[in-house]
Amino acid sequence: MTAKLITGFALTFILAYAAFRYEKQALLAKLGAEVATIMLANNVPDGAAHWNDANNRPTRTAQLSGTATPAMRAKIIAELANHPGIYRATWP
Repeated sequence: MTAKLITGFALTFILAYAAFRYEKQALLAKLGAEVATIMLANNVPDGAAHWNDANNRPTRTAQLSGTATPAMRAKIIAELANHPGIYRATWP
């Protein structure tokens, strides 16, 4: 009985983890493509967005990078602030 219970918990954990990984990848790919479109529209061809925090956990905060003037950075961050799915955008 205990072995079945442990096996059931393990299988449930593995399935939940796999679903989380799959959905996370799909969501971050979609948001990343939308950020790239906004950056290209603002003449930042080398722009990138990173979605992990300091502990390497996924987050909805876009950490942006790329060659842009401070005014252009502020404009891009303002555009992303109104974007659904993105909590916040920063440019270190």
